[in-house]
Amino acid sequence: QFQNLQFRGDYIYLQPSNDAYRAIYRINLKQMDYDSIALPKEMVNDNSNDNYRKIRRLDFLAIDKEGKNTYWGYFRKSFFGYIYAVMQYNIETLKARRISRPSLINPPSSNHLFPYAVDDSDRLWIGDYNDLAIYEPVNCNLVKRIDVNETASTFSGQMCNAEGKNLMCRLCHDGILLYDYKNNKKYKLTLNDGLLSYLNSGINVANNFLFTGTGNYIQYIPLPSVIGRLNPNRKCYLSSVQ
Repeated sequence: QFQNLQFRGDYIYLQPSNDAYRAIYRINLKQMDYDSIALPKEMVNDNSNDNYRKIRRLDFLAIDKEGKNTYWGYFRKSFFGYIYAVMQYNIETLKARRISRPSLINPPSSNHLFPYAVDDSDRLWIGDYNDLAIYEPVNCNLVKRIDVNETASTFSGQMCNAEGKNLMCRLCHDGILLYDYKNNKKYKLTLNDGLLSYLNSGINVANNFLFTGTGNYIQYIPLPSVIGRLNPNRKCYLSSVQ
């Protein structure tokens, strides 16, 4: 079983649901064969019999446009408390390094440990409680911090990049934040726009629609009604999941 997959070029990159499988699986769409890329010891060094030192979880896989740099949330226990970070793993050089140690989102019951996503320029965005930090991919240096004054959702806090639109999306405690990083503008969706709940999980953009899930429904809204000319009658729509 796989909890995440990413399409890049001629490949699909898959992340196993079971943390015991310490690898990325890769399918070549042209030849329809596959291989695996082992994760480095910095992320999987859990051979000790001491349960307090074992990895508890690897968060979801994010990857840049070239299929070169991957990003993971890393989380394990130790005698000194929880050890966690967001890490970059280059699958060409097979080198891993820690980028940041952001605030955890409501561990351990959250769907995700950290909110993070890769933007149209291959920069990594990491969400904190009230702001967004941006890191360049070469040296993993912090290049910008944006105070959006929006508290992350303690239910998920998940983020996604709307590819080709210079738009970063994030679940917040009172709706959905869309940040236009080209024009430095932010937009907000709330219950007034037809959201069923603030307890949303999963967020993505496809075919110029924004999608998020809640309960047994998928909610969607046309992006132009959010980021284009202000539409006072904009509404989210529902699709029942049977």
